[in-house]
Amino acid sequence: MYRTSSDRRFYKIKKDIRGAFMTLVLRRDHYSDISITEVAELADINRKTFYLHYDSIDDILTEYADDLSADFMNYLYGQETLSVESLFDWIGQHAEEKEFFRKMAAEDRIMPFTDKCRHVLRDYLQAHMIAEEGQTARSQKLVASYTAAGLAQILVEYASGETDLDRETLIRETRRVMENGWEPVPAAEEKKAERPKEKEEAGHGPSAGKAPVTGIPDRNYENDARMEHINAMQDYLSLVRDPVTSRNARQMVEIQNRRIRELMEAAWEIPFYRERFRRSGTRPSDYRKAEDLYQFPVLTREELGSWLAAELSGEAGRFSAWHIHTTSGTTGKALRIPFSPNENAWLTANWLRVLALPGYNPFTGKTMSRTLLPGQEGRDMDSMIQRFGILRRKAMKDSDDMQELIREINAYRPDYLYNYQEILAGIAAYARERDIRVWKPQYYTATGAPLTEETRALLTEVFGPGLTDSYGLNETGSCIVRLPGKKYYQVNSDTHVVNVYNDSLTGPALTGQAVITPLFKTELPVINYVSGDGMESYQKQGLRFIRSVNSRAYSAGS
Repeated sequence: MYRTSSDRRFYKIKKDIRGAFMTLVLRRDHYSDISITEVAELADINRKTFYLHYDSIDDILTEYADDLSADFMNYLYGQETLSVESLFDWIGQHAEEKEFFRKMAAEDRIMPFTDKCRHVLRDYLQAHMIAEEGQTARSQKLVASYTAAGLAQILVEYASGETDLDRETLIRETRRVMENGWEPVPAAEEKKAERPKEKEEAGHGPSAGKAPVTGIPDRNYENDARMEHINAMQDYLSLVRDPVTSRNARQMVEIQNRRIRELMEAAWEIPFYRERFRRSGTRPSDYRKAEDLYQFPVLTREELGSWLAAELSGEAGRFSAWHIHTTSGTTGKALRIPFSPNENAWLTANWLRVLALPGYNPFTGKTMSRTLLPGQEGRDMDSMIQRFGILRRKAMKDSDDMQELIREINAYRPDYLYNYQEILAGIAAYARERDIRVWKPQYYTATGAPLTEETRALLTEVFGPGLTDSYGLNETGSCIVRLPGKKYYQVNSDTHVVNVYNDSLTGPALTGQAVITPLFKTELPVINYVSGDGMESYQKQGLRFIRSVNSRAYSAGS
């Protein structure tokens, strides 16, 4: 955290500290080599004075990014009209900081600048865009968000010297894309087209099958499906991608509270959940924070399965653009869980965040993961963009041959490895028994079930210290993460609520049954879902943390 003051002496010292910090960034090989003592000495102050202004070295960088974004915002709103040239002119006003930007980019510490630049541009564009004929507010917002993301990346790359294109070429190409690269989404496409009568009579219309139980929006999800990858990237950028600390805990709580309100308002429009509101004697306005969800009925596996089965057996084609996820069925009959394209984009974004939390860059690193289809051969899942070193990943073979799997890992040398716990533990046990060396990725995750301390020790011995323990369900997505070297799990509180109930599921507890609510799933919600797993938890700064997970400790309740 950094502090502010209108006192001139305070401002002068802070300016000296920032100047010393930027000087040391240019002198040192690595940002992490800079110490508070060195900054204080170069600024001609003592450590105590430093702590009157900042809590850490990172706070200097945070304040600098905040000040830069504020300057950018003032500059934009001071222009009569926005032009591509004016954006590059603003960068020219900070030319003396180019080497500092270049160094920060080389050490992958430029994300705060990119994020803040993108947010300022998005808000400006949304406030000043003139809707084209037939363009809805929803598509207008999407255009503003996507345009801002592209412009921010171009500006940051130019400022940090990451591009070899000259200023005029960048301006010309950027202007061309902005002028010709967008087409409005007609309002008519955002409404579901009426089906011809003959299709109804042929068994394809609303009268075919059961009537909808939920009342999900009657709209064309094909548009959402086309934009899913873009939406996933935007959702990822909007998530809190740093481990929970005292600095971002309040932000996490505020986001969580807002999304709880939005979720419950959406649920009120769904007959299945309207009945549950009636049963609890509550309304959406009664739900303002995570603890309020204890008022709402819990959702068992059987209740969820019955409701979704009725949905999926209804009108033919209603879910043609949705993703249908299937549970393993290890605790009973497998469930089919529909995720809309927007909900699935959030699932993807959240998983990318899980990969990024320990420090891995999912866009530039190499990921090796479990295969998704039985009998599928391991393969590089690359496209043109991945051949340029972006989003590289490989699927492992669906095989029980541990020696072959070890050979795959050693040949690909992934930066991040994840697979089912039984597979990784099997590889580790096989390698240890035969004294076979296995490539140690920077980070790795064993999915499918909570880890015992014995399995954790085995994996760490064979694969190294980068174990990132992620827990989640097919019904909810990953919701808690234990980072390397930590003794606790943090909850992904900006996308989930994880509440803990007593054994009888009648009220709150610190140790008991885990009940999970994904906050991004608003079209076919899963609210207060009984996971069947036990958790020991504690609360701090308004957020829940998990000490331990007991897999299927309450299987009878699942």
